[in-house]
Amino acid sequence: SSLAKESASVSKHQLTTTELRFAGAVARGFKMLQLNRDDVVADRYQILGLLGTGGMGTVYKAHHLGLEVDVAVKTLNLDHGEIKESEMAEFFARFKQEAQALTHLHHTGIVHVMDFGLHGKTTPYLVMDYFPGEPLAKWGERVSPTLSQWLVAFKQIFEALNHAHEQG
Repeated sequence: SSLAKESASVSKHQLTTTELRFAGAVARGFKMLQLNRDDVVADRYQILGLLGTGGMGTVYKAHHLGLEVDVAVKTLNLDHGEIKESEMAEFFARFKQEAQALTHLHHTGIVHVMDFGLHGKTTPYLVMDYFPGEPLAKWGERVSPTLSQWLVAFKQIFEALNHAHEQG
């Protein structure tokens, strides 16, 4: 139901020129770029490697060339063979909303977004703090945590989620 609310808010959202230009470029056959090691995004984020992929995005470990700090770069990746140009613009708007929402959340359990843009005119990206670690499921397999350890981990997750919901 929250996804339905999010989609409704994006549908009502007035799409910007950048969002429409992005959708048009993708609709004309431009492909979203797959990033490789040593690629540089926005003239400042050098890709170091792949961290993971999900339903709509890919996250890379990168190095900010100016600040000399490691960051995480998330790109929006869609199989757009069946997606209409208007839907592309909405996906971009939703990705932008994610970046803007995370920028305003300040909590130790939530990564901070520091940049957002288009790479190669067809690949939306956002840049976040990088924290080394492993997915929760891998940690669970490796450590075989006790119930008490699981409760501590989930308490931290729920505190971060609660903070996000309190901020709207």
